[in-house]
Amino acid sequence: MSVTAWVVAGVMVRSPVAVVTNLFLALECAWLASRLASGSTAAIRRRAAVLHWRGRWRSFLAWTALGAAAGALKHGLSGGSEGALLEGARFASNAATGLAAVSAALATVEVRCGDGRLAMGLRRSLLVGATGFLPLTLADPRFHVVLAASSLCLTPVLVAELVAWLRGSAAAGWLAGGLAVFTLTGAAYLLRLSAGPWLDHVDLAHLLVMVGVALVWRGASLEPYPTASAGDALEVPCPST
Repeated sequence: MSVTAWVVAGVMVRSPVAVVTNLFLALECAWLASRLASGSTAAIRRRAAVLHWRGRWRSFLAWTALGAAAGALKHGLSGGSEGALLEGARFASNAATGLAAVSAALATVEVRCGDGRLAMGLRRSLLVGATGFLPLTLADPRFHVVLAASSLCLTPVLVAELVAWLRGSAAAGWLAGGLAVFTLTGAAYLLRLSAGPWLDHVDLAHLLVMVGVALVWRGASLEPYPTASAGDALEVPCPST
């Protein structure tokens, strides 16, 4: 972790830079989620499928905000004696990060795969996987487990959005860019890249995620389809999960 602990109002805060970057990430995600919730035009409001898709990405941002807020508490307590509180913060951070990845995967499946059997099967698989992920991260709280599970969800999403971008979807290009930044984030964390004592691999990962979520928000603010006629094919709501 970066630098030494700080004492704030008599409370020992360990990994202060990680705490601060996590808090900024949480605030960014919460703000972007609120902007996404209120950013629909009247034309888009008439499209239930688009709103459903946008809601999935809003969930992604909300889960990421929760994970970052819990991560700030986790990094602030790491190395201390606050056992139960630290374990609770670690589980909340890991679980929210994994559920954010599931929300992103559901968003892509429901728009890029349509309403057929394949999409239904993929949705069920994602929900079953999320159910299994929670006890797994409780049993093994290492962040490497979260990275592996998130990569399993997000790598197919990145591929699907790249394909959609090549087919003319501007939204998919922004989404793919954000997901590519998340890939760099995982690499920076695993390789323990740092920029000195004030910016270790954890802090650098937080900054990269801040860039990635901004790109994702931009993509989710746009129409997911290449043309208006493509979007018109999905005027009915997606099946609820």
